[in-house]
Amino acid sequence: MSVSDDGFTLHLEPLGFSNLSHQENRALTFEGAAEYYWALFIDRLR
Repeated sequence: MSVSDDGFTLHLEPLGFSNLSHQENRALTFEGAAEYYWALFIDRLR
C-alpha cells in the first residue's frame, strides 16, 4: 500500500501486480485496506 492524498484527506492505494487482479482503483481506508489484503489471501487459497 502507498499513502496518498487528494488535497483534503489521506488514503491508501494498492501497489504492484496484485492491483491488476483487483481493478478497484479507489481510495482505501484502513478497513478497506484490510479487506483488500484479506481478499488477496482468500483468492490465493481457492
